[in-house]
Amino acid sequence: MGLSIYELNTSAENLWLDNNAALAKNIFLNQANQAVGLNKLNNLAIDVLNDNSGINASSANYSYDSVNKLVQPIAAAGKMITAYGDAKIIGSMTSSIGIGYFNGSSRVTYADSNDFAFGSGDFTIEGWFNFPTITNCYLFGQFNTAGYAPVDIQLWNNKIGIDASTNGSTFISGFNNAYGTTTIQAKTWYHIAVVRNGTTMTVYLNGNVEYSSSISTTALWDATENFVIGGRKADYPMTAYCDEFRITKGTARYTSTFIPSITPFTADTNTILLVHMDTDFTDDVGSTGHTAKVPTVTSAVITTIIKKIGNGSIYLDGTGDALYAADSADWAFGTGDFCVEGYFYFVSGTIGGNTFFGQRVDGNNGWRFTILADNTIRFYNQTNGTITIDMISAVQTWSTGTWYHIAVNRIGNVFTVFRNGVVIMTTTDTDPMSDFGANLDAAGFNVAGGGTNSLPIYLDEIRISKGIARYPTSTVGSTAFTPPTTQFEYDTYTKLLIHGDSLTGASGITDISNGYLNMTFISNTITTSSVPSKAFVIKDETLNGGTITYYISRDNGTTWTACSPEVVTDISAQPSGTNMKVKAVTSGSLNSKINAIAFGWK
Repeated sequence: MGLSIYELNTSAENLWLDNNAALAKNIFLNQANQAVGLNKLNNLAIDVLNDNSGINASSANYSYDSVNKLVQPIAAAGKMITAYGDAKIIGSMTSSIGIGYFNGSSRVTYADSNDFAFGSGDFTIEGWFNFPTITNCYLFGQFNTAGYAPVDIQLWNNKIGIDASTNGSTFISGFNNAYGTTTIQAKTWYHIAVVRNGTTMTVYLNGNVEYSSSISTTALWDATENFVIGGRKADYPMTAYCDEFRITKGTARYTSTFIPSITPFTADTNTILLVHMDTDFTDDVGSTGHTAKVPTVTSAVITTIIKKIGNGSIYLDGTGDALYAADSADWAFGTGDFCVEGYFYFVSGTIGGNTFFGQRVDGNNGWRFTILADNTIRFYNQTNGTITIDMISAVQTWSTGTWYHIAVNRIGNVFTVFRNGVVIMTTTDTDPMSDFGANLDAAGFNVAGGGTNSLPIYLDEIRISKGIARYPTSTVGSTAFTPPTTQFEYDTYTKLLIHGDSLTGASGITDISNGYLNMTFISNTITTSSVPSKAFVIKDETLNGGTITYYISRDNGTTWTACSPEVVTDISAQPSGTNMKVKAVTSGSLNSKINAIAFGWK
């Protein structure tokens, strides 16, 4: 018997409430109020009850990955976005303002102290890591010249491994190049932790057990070397981004599978090293009773997270970078309403002469939304050498280090260009926007075809809408609207939507404009102590005109039985098994939300 609560990383055993689902729901909701946000991956965010945003069909189609303990999209969404040149997302997993970057010759070291002498006691070493390229390297440890460490973590042949030594010259049985089974992917954030809990030492990857073995009562070697993040003592350096690194002595913070926190780590009395990497590599143990350790930094740098909304943005370095999507009927606006918009942040250089958006076939055919060399904004459509729609604003004042929301709208025959919600120019024109057979470019104009974009720039929240004008027109100089301060959401008019969040690397630049009317959420597996014959589901949901159907499985998701929420359901006809899962499927509305789910069994 039991009750399992999802997205809360908690469970309550020995609770069988039979038909008293209302009581179960009260327990569940009370637990849910203490919940923290679930992990973010591939630019897609899932939250829980504490901010009441939930999982919704306008975000993506999700399945809970019980291997990596992360929510993954289970179907490709939107259009293929090509990151041209070195275009990339700069973002963190913890919504921090900075992350550490180790370039393959970098290290950060902290002088040896008794704090690093773990002996046979419990400890936890953990951090977030993202590898732009996969190369053999060591992540951290106290290494002597022979390459031994009391305990170290390595990336080797695409797998995470662990070594441990009791004397600095031999390895402990079970901890000599001991590797997990997960293939590490480039440009993906991983929470990596090594934990000693009594006589067992375990490596966790994204909260899931990656490797575990008995270490008995063996004491780890008390090394006198510096503790290193970023490589071994003199070789196998790490090329990676790192965020939130913490060492805890005397406590096994994780004793079973868990959902890694996406909020900054905090210190307690057992925290001996805490490095947020927001602005530097300072040890932030605070008033825990431990003396803050002074870092020695070799080449490692802090990458500041410049973002408008969410936890990251897209960065183009000004040397031929751009984003583009292949030609699509979605870019053929004709005489219909549309809106093209995004946030832009200029880093340095001359701002004039750079393009926000455009489609270019050749010098006589294309449309372009750009800043001219004289700092005016121009929007035009040109067909066979004839400019049919042409708008040029008054001179604008631009500043580096500032976010600008830029948009162009068509309502009927009225075209309007906005900057930060203020009307910059407007015109009436009955001409259609031409249907060009060319890539759609963002922050560049035909870069892949030989055009240029010479300005370092950040982009955030890129959206193209067809069939709707998002913002009302008004007189020039007036404020027509307040630019959005939260992530754009998908609706049926959305044809391109790029949040630019979560990953550091080009693979994270994803269009999620397709959205999903039908979304599937599958829990991870809970193993029961005996074969259950009955089950029930408790939920917190927002339907918004849709429906959500729930299912229970006791054979690890092979067989499903539909169940009405808060009603005990007989599952005895399913193949016998003790691997319980719950599934929820939304349909009929892009705005249906699953805020949290619990289920019980008997």
